[in-house]
Amino acid sequence: MFLASADSLKYAISTCQSGDSQSALAYVDGAAMLFVGSMGGNAAGGEFLYTTAKEFCSDFGTCITGSDGGTTAAASEVIMTSLNDAAETAATKNCDETQGLVQNTIIPTMIIPLIQGTLKYASYNANLDVATTDASLAIGDAFSRAVLPLVNLAAPTSASTIQTQMEFQLSSKPVMGGFQAVADAFRASLAGMNVQCNQIGVLVDEPVLGNLCGDGTTGSTPVPSPTAPGTAGPAPTPVPVSEPVSPTSPDQIAFGRYTFSDSSIADGDGSFALDIRGMFVAATTNDASTIYNDGQNAVTKSLSGDVGTVSLSSLSTQAGQYMAQDPMFNIYKYALYDDTDFDSSSTETFTYADDVVVEALTNGNDNKLAAEASVVLNVWMLITHRLYSAINVCRQSQSPEPLLDSAVALWIGKDQGEGKFDQGWMIYSIGQSSSKFYGYPEGEAPVNSKLMNLFVEAQTVARSCTSAPTAHMVLRSMVHEIIRTLTKPLVLSLLFHMAQNSKNMVELYAVAVVPQCSACSAQASVALKDALYSGFHQETSITDELLDHLATFLRCQKLTCEDLKTGDSAVASLTDLSEKLCSRLDYGSNSNAPMANSNLPLAGYIPKNAVQETARLDMDALEMYIMMRTRAYEAARDVYEYGHNSVAGTYFQTEPSDTDILSLKFLATSTARTSVPQMQYYTNYFGSQNYADDIILQAVGQSGQYATATRPQLAQIVSRTSQAMISYMAILQKMQSSIDNCKNGSTDDARSDWDRAVALFVGSSQGFLAGAGQGEWMYALGNEVCSDFSACETSGEAKINEQLMFLFAGGRDSLVDGECDHLERTTTSDIIPNLAIPLIQGTISYSMKVGSSSSSDSESMATLHILSQAVTPLVQKADSSAASVLSQSFGTLQSASNPGVATVLNAFGSALKGMGIPCADIGSPTGYTFCSSEQGESTSETVEDTPTSLANDLYVTTTYVQDRANIAKDIQDMSEALRAGSNELAKIVYREGKNSEEFDDNGKFVKLRSLKRFSTETTNEMLDEPEFNFYLYALQGNQFYADDLVEEALQNASPTNPGVATEAALVLNLWMTIVHMMHETLQACKEKKLRDDAGVHAMDVAVAYWIGDGQIAGDAENGHLLYALSENFAEKFNIDDGGQSRTNSNILRLFNEAKNEVALPNACSDSRMTYARLRRITNQIISQMAIPLVQGLILNLRANDRERVKIYAHAYLPLVAGCSPSLFDSLKEKLLTMSYNVVDVESIIDLVRKSYPCLGLQCDDIGVHEAEVTDEAPECDDPDVFAPLAGYKPSSDVREYSRLDLDIRQIDILLQMKAYNAADEVYSYGKHVHVGPNGGSLSLSELATTSERSVVPSYDAFARYYSKDTWADDVIRTALDPSQAFWSDDQRRVVAVKASQVLVTYFGAMQNAYEAVSSCSSAQQLRSTGSTESWDKVAAILIGHLEGTKTNGTVEGYMLYDLSQQHCVEFGTCLDDVTTVDTNEDLVSLLYTGRGAALENSCRALRKAADEMSSLLLIPMIQGALSTSMALSHSNDDLIRAEAYVYSRALLPLVRDRGAAVQLDEYLGNPGPQNPKHTAAEVYSALATAYPDMGVDCEKIGDPSGYDPCSGVVYGVSDTVWIIVGVLGGILLASCCCFIYFRSKQKTAKLPENNPKFFPSEEGELNHSMDLLEKAFASTPSSNHTSVGSQTPETEALNRYHDAEPLDDDDFEDVASIKSNMESAPDII
Repeated sequence: MFLASADSLKYAISTCQSGDSQSALAYVDGAAMLFVGSMGGNAAGGEFLYTTAKEFCSDFGTCITGSDGGTTAAASEVIMTSLNDAAETAATKNCDETQGLVQNTIIPTMIIPLIQGTLKYASYNANLDVATTDASLAIGDAFSRAVLPLVNLAAPTSASTIQTQMEFQLSSKPVMGGFQAVADAFRASLAGMNVQCNQIGVLVDEPVLGNLCGDGTTGSTPVPSPTAPGTAGPAPTPVPVSEPVSPTSPDQIAFGRYTFSDSSIADGDGSFALDIRGMFVAATTNDASTIYNDGQNAVTKSLSGDVGTVSLSSLSTQAGQYMAQDPMFNIYKYALYDDTDFDSSSTETFTYADDVVVEALTNGNDNKLAAEASVVLNVWMLITHRLYSAINVCRQSQSPEPLLDSAVALWIGKDQGEGKFDQGWMIYSIGQSSSKFYGYPEGEAPVNSKLMNLFVEAQTVARSCTSAPTAHMVLRSMVHEIIRTLTKPLVLSLLFHMAQNSKNMVELYAVAVVPQCSACSAQASVALKDALYSGFHQETSITDELLDHLATFLRCQKLTCEDLKTGDSAVASLTDLSEKLCSRLDYGSNSNAPMANSNLPLAGYIPKNAVQETARLDMDALEMYIMMRTRAYEAARDVYEYGHNSVAGTYFQTEPSDTDILSLKFLATSTARTSVPQMQYYTNYFGSQNYADDIILQAVGQSGQYATATRPQLAQIVSRTSQAMISYMAILQKMQSSIDNCKNGSTDDARSDWDRAVALFVGSSQGFLAGAGQGEWMYALGNEVCSDFSACETSGEAKINEQLMFLFAGGRDSLVDGECDHLERTTTSDIIPNLAIPLIQGTISYSMKVGSSSSSDSESMATLHILSQAVTPLVQKADSSAASVLSQSFGTLQSASNPGVATVLNAFGSALKGMGIPCADIGSPTGYTFCSSEQGESTSETVEDTPTSLANDLYVTTTYVQDRANIAKDIQDMSEALRAGSNELAKIVYREGKNSEEFDDNGKFVKLRSLKRFSTETTNEMLDEPEFNFYLYALQGNQFYADDLVEEALQNASPTNPGVATEAALVLNLWMTIVHMMHETLQACKEKKLRDDAGVHAMDVAVAYWIGDGQIAGDAENGHLLYALSENFAEKFNIDDGGQSRTNSNILRLFNEAKNEVALPNACSDSRMTYARLRRITNQIISQMAIPLVQGLILNLRANDRERVKIYAHAYLPLVAGCSPSLFDSLKEKLLTMSYNVVDVESIIDLVRKSYPCLGLQCDDIGVHEAEVTDEAPECDDPDVFAPLAGYKPSSDVREYSRLDLDIRQIDILLQMKAYNAADEVYSYGKHVHVGPNGGSLSLSELATTSERSVVPSYDAFARYYSKDTWADDVIRTALDPSQAFWSDDQRRVVAVKASQVLVTYFGAMQNAYEAVSSCSSAQQLRSTGSTESWDKVAAILIGHLEGTKTNGTVEGYMLYDLSQQHCVEFGTCLDDVTTVDTNEDLVSLLYTGRGAALENSCRALRKAADEMSSLLLIPMIQGALSTSMALSHSNDDLIRAEAYVYSRALLPLVRDRGAAVQLDEYLGNPGPQNPKHTAAEVYSALATAYPDMGVDCEKIGDPSGYDPCSGVVYGVSDTVWIIVGVLGGILLASCCCFIYFRSKQKTAKLPENNPKFFPSEEGELNHSMDLLEKAFASTPSSNHTSVGSQTPETEALNRYHDAEPLDDDDFEDVASIKSNMESAPDII
């Protein structure tokens, strides 16, 4: 039953993974039945494992009270609970969880009764005699055999021992080695079987030897060591809540590596682990709840300090009282509760941890989840509390060792083995689990090793607290690092569960860690909360935006790529998630100095030094704000005075030497500020150098002028003082220090100080990119208030910030050049005045918010108070009267009163000039007039004209597209970042955008446009566009191919080769976006939806994307987009005509033509031709746009730049997918796999050139590469105008008509991609065939519907049969319309392609053939080329472009020529291989016949050739019909049915016998007969009646085995039939021989009438003589025979059926004279 249960569970997993949840659930139910049996629940007994376990539990002490109140085995209870869980997860398709339950819990636990049975009978049987008849010997053997295969997998030696001891034998004593041998064997194998020793229990008869948790020599109580929380290991045997468990020795808790100063603390706090275990293994949630609420094992100090049994619940329910001043607890409160909960009137107790655990126990009914929540919420926060308390105790010069002891005991807990997986219960265990999750072998997780080292070091520092006054500072730094490290395993677990799509675990770990993000980035915190707290689903929740926010949080936590790195056995989804996050992180792999190698951008500014730690000081300001919001005023003071987030290192030489944490208080009181001239202004105004320090201390102490301030006001006072006073002066101090160092020659220090000034201006919370963010410093203030002054960029960045960042970058560059004086002038005259602008704007803005009433918004009034005080000292220096207005109005919070916005504006207006600030730089306050004419210049901004000038008026758009042209700036910024080695900044610009704004229809800014989204979002709109579908077809359906390649290039970019990524973004993302813009315009035109200038605007946008901002006409260097790239390549390929490349000239000319088409109102509505012309122009533009792709590929192939070859190959090759299949496959094999060698380059380029005609290009379009000029490489040659078509050499240029098969090829691909609209476009309007004086497109639809087909004799038969003249068009359009249910998707492709090949090209060719006949007139047009050109069109349409030039073609065409090749093997009509086909040779012969007749104006011969051809072309269609009928007789295949349907449509009108026609329609139509068995017989029979009427020689059809097309008989295989056939065959053979003999006797030299003969001219051309000439010269011997060896293949093909020798050239002169004398004679030909 064990094997049966296990087998059923195996199938449950596999069916679940295949998506069949119902079957999976059934298999789980089956496993439960096989485990329990029909009587398992009956106290009377049962025969299956459930009952067996119950029988043994009393022998091993493992009986418990089951959930039904009765006695059961602990193992059975675990199994039944797990089976229920497995059923639930299988039903909800959480297959990974099902698999984990089966493999890690159910199967190992099912082994327990087998082991117990073996042990029990080993003990009993060891006392039996030799040759005993006791049945126990057999029973013991049976139990051992059931478990032996599993033991053998774990420990083969143990298996051998057990087998030897337990086997059934009568020749020697049973269990000859004694019970101990069996027990020792199991003891050695349990771990390998994933079974815990405590689960087995202790055999009552063998208390020592039978204790598998012991060593077999001394008794000990089994100590459970089950799987830790967070793992997917086996569940332990439930332990009754009343069962006492002996404590672990304190030394064992820390493995002897940390020495506890008080073992009782270690023992007590370590016992919380036993409560966790008790909850985890509790039989019911009520039992778990009892342990949680009442406590069981932890006899220790509670939060209140009382000693006793402390419950896990109390760690949360008492936290609000005893952790009220802990920074971390307040961060969680701030993140998880509403602001009103912190009001003094609130009764909120902040028991969030308890709430989660209780929810899991009650509504969730999940004691395991509750146990894990207790660890990561309650216990984790208690550890931080102990650590914060240790700092405070140390600061009081007391020893905090007991508190550290408690933290270590709580971290590890009891039951934890050193470095062991699947053991223990506490944070250490979770760290081990994370290491296991991440695919590493068993051993201590790095995070745990680091924590142990940190705790040991902290203990050393703690011992010095009583003697070293600054020990608490060192300890503080270590505690912060310990807490960050304790968070790491929780973060890693969160990521693991996200990758596993474990919703409940994601939500738990999100609550455990995400609140910390609120002290890092408010924006990221909100986003993570929304995505992870509820409703998480892997497919929809894990977006690029979420990953960006996660990366922000990880950076705050200082997690590195090394921390996220996965091992070999990690699941793929976790590895993928980790790699995506790692690509967004910027830390080095050195975890000890994570910032050391990271010159991270600061709002777009790229520092030369690593100043991220300085930037992180803004997180202290944010934490202070949070503490003030939550009334944790002492915690705020602590963060302010001692710092938290910024490791100072050597950033400030004047900082205290005994600490490495930088604090805001240090900045606020630093004496280094005295070097700044502005410092004196502030000292004079406030009367103290420590003015900012005074304000903050009064606020956190609720003293002085802030004694009565409200909680929100106090929070604003602290936050704004840090922002506007501390940060401001620190910036000035670092700039001054940089100037001084520069002048002193300390260049490195000068650069470092300058970068730190920028770090203090921007901060870390802002992020890498410029724009609106969530920062805390001056930069954030500017962005916050700019909208009130119409002074924001569309990205959200304040214009003043943009100007300041530009100035900062200029200062950085001045330092590089050593221009100290210039740096000083810039700082003094530009930067310092501009730094005051956010302070001025902020004061005015909040003055407007507050209004005239000081009570309207007390929080805003507090902000106004601080901002005004921050700027007043500067105002006072310029205008004391203005300063008095500000001081009197806002100087103190208690008396603050807004005098009115106008008064404030006038005060600033009068001071601006003295402050060196132009009034216009402030902006215009909304609703107010600022600055009179005396005070400054007007602030009105110039409104941009609607048109956009691109490339210095090279192209002036009709509409405004500057926002689109600005995408060029993104490329420029990416290039600069990559050259500077800042790949991450380039990634951010690429992913998020920077310069190109996107607006809604009302002109309101929506978001930034990014190059990445051109691939990841815009491509959703391209799914029915032809070019994009070719890319999907070529690149295995990867919709995001462009983004993948650019991201890869960005990841691999180096300063030595920085341009690959930007070129990739151009030729992949942007190129396709331009194509998309044109297709959007086309579609709108087709649907008549273009209104006003919409079409013109779309074309302007496309041009803006092509040229871009910053382009100079004809310049390859000054520009960034595809125009500049084309100019660059033009120089290298010598096509830079007249200062601008031929490519760009053509593209811009075509864009103007397109604009002209849609410029007139209702252009698309008034004329259908507008759309057709616009479509033709669009295709021409796309063709020209392919030129730089080709040039880039050729250039980089020859330069052996494989990185760029990969990019350009992916950009170019998909366009070839619609060309020759073999050409595409050859290039794909070489280029997409990058498997070519250098020696292959020129042959690859030759293949590329072969694609030019298909792409609408010629060699001149690409140009002559430098290597071709110097003869290092072969030049390009265009195909001959009169190049042969599969061996037939036309006498006129019909290349365009031959390309009709390219349209069919592209329709084929588009239908494979289900791009029905795109396929319909190609069919309806054509693409590759451009004919007529204006180069209009000839389409398959036009051929299928033109009335000119009526010239074909069989036209009337088709029109009568179908009662309409659009029969082919109807078939194809039905196939192209997905709303028509007549065909499946795969059938649609077959029908459309085959109908084009069979129905359309047949009449298209024959129409031209009979037009050639019609234009033939021997009397008036002796040498006219009209009929010959029409005849050559016949060849072009029948053979096509894809068959190539060589004789017999290529077997990859789409025309009727190819159809003959498809069936020649089956019908035996191949002459040598599949390219040489009897029917095609006859076809080529007739083509030459007809052309000869046309050249000689032999109209009758021409007519005869046309008639014969019309019949000959029916043969491949008949073969197709017969072939599909044979296939359908055996299998009603949908695709064959579709193909058969098309053949039947082509032949039915020609079957005159109505009955035969009905028969053919029934068996080859759709859906076909109910019984298709006789399809072949019926079809053969029906068609046999029609061959004479069709003029088809049935012998030419061929002879498929077992079928006779001529008789229409399908032969059987009986002996009788074969005998009859043999006899008749003999008679027939004899008759034939006689006939041939007598016929040869009667043959004369006279050639029959109308039997034309072919011969070569001097030029090798084939001409045709009329039969009149043959009569005239039949007896004239030829004097100049053409030898057989000198004949061309064409000549051989034409003469293969003719006996007479060709005439010589002199005969033609005689012919001409004869014909000239016979004008009145009738045309006898």
